[in-house]
Amino acid sequence: MIDKVVLNVDISTPYKDLADRLEELAERNKLQRCSEGKTVYYKSTPEAKLTGLYLQTKGDKLQIKCSLHKQFYYRLFGSLDNSGEFTMYNAKWIINTLFEEIGIDPKSGFVTHYEIGLNIHTDRPPLEYISIIKMISGKEFLIDPNFKRNRQKITDKSRTIRKVFKVYDKGFEMSDRKRQPHDNDPNILRIETVFRREKIKVTEFFSKKHLNKIATQFIKDWRTIEFQREIKGTKGTHKSQRERALLIFELGLEGYKKHISRQFERGETTQKEYRTAREFARDWDKIKGGFLLIHSELEKEYREKLESTFRKMNDADIGINRQN
Repeated sequence: MIDKVVLNVDISTPYKDLADRLEELAERNKLQRCSEGKTVYYKSTPEAKLTGLYLQTKGDKLQIKCSLHKQFYYRLFGSLDNSGEFTMYNAKWIINTLFEEIGIDPKSGFVTHYEIGLNIHTDRPPLEYISIIKMISGKEFLIDPNFKRNRQKITDKSRTIRKVFKVYDKGFEMSDRKRQPHDNDPNILRIETVFRREKIKVTEFFSKKHLNKIATQFIKDWRTIEFQREIKGTKGTHKSQRERALLIFELGLEGYKKHISRQFERGETTQKEYRTAREFARDWDKIKGGFLLIHSELEKEYREKLESTFRKMNDADIGINRQN
């Protein structure tokens, strides 16, 4: 569930000069020596893109950037893949492994950025689900302009926003990068919550109590997701009538009237179409009983698989107890 993280670790020690400590870490992790004026620092070489682990020193601090999910699969299968399963127990194991390999103490580290998410295997292509997802926790999902339409939606990510929700087509992302999903299933709907500008001790973050806390909040948030509803009409109802009724349910009657007026003013509808739409609004109180908003089959599937996938990946109670 935990994916990308940014960690900042105090590497100073009373037993060793800072310069010696930096050189020790640089040699152990194959970091390159850099300088800006009189300031010397160390960072990962360009080869880090092959391992997905990025390190850089700044004074007596070491910053670590990576995807824990990818680091786990890199060690198991030799590939930087985050399309497969990744549990809370796996996250706990890989963070301990990383700190041991790098040669630093987790007690001196803080988590300043992290992502928590799930890969949900869907029956149909993910873009069909993404196209009808509208809101989460009262926040509107927007089409991400950096991706093809309905491949990714995201809530407001302005600099002042610390918590961002994201949903995207994981299978498409991988094929676009010439990669194959771990289990060869391209229909993967990825949901993520991104936390920015945090400062939580590493030991506290990966404790059973905290992992359970963020997992509980994650599932609470993603249960609030709102899909565009489908509308069912009485026998003989035309598609155009159902579409108008859906707009009234979504916008309200007054909002619908303003909407059709703007469409006509912009030249998007003809005089006849505008008149038909106005007559539909006029008769709404008489005919609204013939329409019913219903949950789509895609929404029902999402909610069922959200719960089952979450139960499988959130093993914090079992996994963390095994290790602590």
